Amino acid sequence: MKFHHVIVGGTFDHFHRGHQKLLTQSFKVGEKITVGISLPQLYQNKKHTLSVEGYSIREQYVTDFVN
Repeated sequence: MKFHHVIVGGTFDHFHRGHQKLLTQSFKVGEKITVGISLPQLYQNKKHTLSVEGYSIREQYVTDFVN
């Protein structure tokens, strides 16, 4: 079964195999995919905030994998 639009999101910090599986599965089941990458405002009050990679780094990992 194909869904018209699949939306996934996360921090995508330290891009790993779990992220790859999430995105791969999304493309298998969806015709259109939207990927949201968390901004610091969303995770600023959580533990280990200072170790989260910068947005541009996380975005590049996602973009490279998708392409």
